Amino acid sequence: MKDISKILSVIIITSTLLVSCNALKYVPEGERLYTGASVEIQPDSVIPNQSQLKDVLEEALIPKPNSTFLGMRPGLYFYYKNQKENPGFINRWLFKKLGEEPVYQSDVQLYEVEDLLVNRLENRGFFYSTAASDFIEDTKTVEAIYKLKVTKPYKMKTYQLDTIQEPLKTRIGELVEKTPFKPGMRFDLDAMKLERDRIDNGLKRKGYYNFNQSFLIFEADTNRYKNKRYDLYLRIKKDVPQSALIPYRIKEINIYPNYDLTTDSIPKDTIRFDEKNYVRKELFFKEKRLDPFITLKEGQLYDPEESRSTSRRLSTLGSYKYVNIQHEEIDSLSNDSIGYLQTNIYLSPLNKRAIR
Repeated sequence: MKDISKILSVIIITSTLLVSCNALKYVPEGERLYTGASVEIQPDSVIPNQSQLKDVLEEALIPKPNSTFLGMRPGLYFYYKNQKENPGFINRWLFKKLGEEPVYQSDVQLYEVEDLLVNRLENRGFFYSTAASDFIEDTKTVEAIYKLKVTKPYKMKTYQLDTIQEPLKTRIGELVEKTPFKPGMRFDLDAMKLERDRIDNGLKRKGYYNFNQSFLIFEADTNRYKNKRYDLYLRIKKDVPQSALIPYRIKEINIYPNYDLTTDSIPKDTIRFDEKNYVRKELFFKEKRLDPFITLKEGQLYDPEESRSTSRRLSTLGSYKYVNIQHEEIDSLSNDSIGYLQTNIYLSPLNKRAIR
């Protein structure tokens, strides 16, 4: 029965496709169907990888036109057929499967798209570029064309740190030394976002538990140059909390090898093993068997990768349903140059049936 249903579906869709080419006759009076847009780049200098830039700009074009198949618009045809007073079961079914609402000329806001395209160009260093647009109209269809006068892009001369307090400045400086940014690189907002993420991840691995990528700001200064060059500065936002500017160490590690939220209030024994606290109400795993899977150590700087490594290793045991590692700040107001964390590792065993 399933094969017959599939065959019938193919027959119905195929036969309907043959007549869907006349969907344009349903376009309302006074409207034209929007069939898409094209981008024409008019550079004032050579643009390396111009085709890639064009692809980026074309991806930003809105709205998207109705889809076509072999020059036909079946989704549009099924939409119009479904608008009838009694479309019938087959038309309703096909509309649900393939139908698309029509995109008309009135849905296209040329000036909004122009602003969007100029914004994309500026994000890639092509400042002071301009855009113009127009419609190419036919009897029932319309196409948009966008002509972009693209200026020579701004390119980086230097990349350096602005005023940042120590020891954070040294830590960031070590990361900036390994930057992919090179002199002559075109201004690129997306590349700066990636660089900010890279530095944030690097700082996290150096103990900066409370640091956040949003605390980093890039500033471009063109005042020293007249040939579209700029100096790039990296600085820290104002009013960033002090806790974000200091590294954290793990002061205490508590491991719950048979953690159960429903019995969390039951008194438990604490066993000290290899500078870790094993908190349990009954023996599930011997400490010496479990300990090699835990790479975290008391006294080490916070490193999220170490937490992920420990979580992965514990998961390979096949005895735990959940592995949950949480870090909590320990109040240390007497020392504003280093913070401390308590690390809790909650291990929820599989039920006995699953283990067996």
